[in-house]
Amino acid sequence: GIPASGACTVLGTFMIPQFAASSGATQSLIQIDDGGASNRFMLRNPTPTSAITVNRVAAGAVAGDASAGSPTAGVAFAAGLTIDGSGRLAASINGGAVGVRTGGPTSGMTTLRVGTDSSGASGLFGDITYLDIIRAPVSDAQLQALVAAMPLT
Repeated sequence: GIPASGACTVLGTFMIPQFAASSGATQSLIQIDDGGASNRFMLRNPTPTSAITVNRVAAGAVAGDASAGSPTAGVAFAAGLTIDGSGRLAASINGGAVGVRTGGPTSGMTTLRVGTDSSGASGLFGDITYLDIIRAPVSDAQLQALVAAMPLT
């Protein structure tokens, strides 16, 4: 499992056949939470965009999305996120620029969800071909290198 602070790195390759889903249909790639929606870290495609973003919720307060990149619909892409345990979340798509959110929860993280969120209402509706969890955070530069080196098939 992951530490209660959420400190970890999650790497994966994904393919989403259709971006810009209809209103209210956010697509969740990865979520780490406290068993609910009040404290969580998210890597997702929020409706109605075609961007993969990072976001956090702490004590019910939602931060705005920070873009991690915009992959092409129907094409496999690599994604990675790292949480440092002090409330900072960073993500990279295909080894590109890192999107960052701070002020996240620092305790109580109990659940890693892949392809859904805690409500079960934000399904990925895509493919996951590779997934790796490292039980430690990495630097932004290391995250970019790890994501850039991931296999897409």
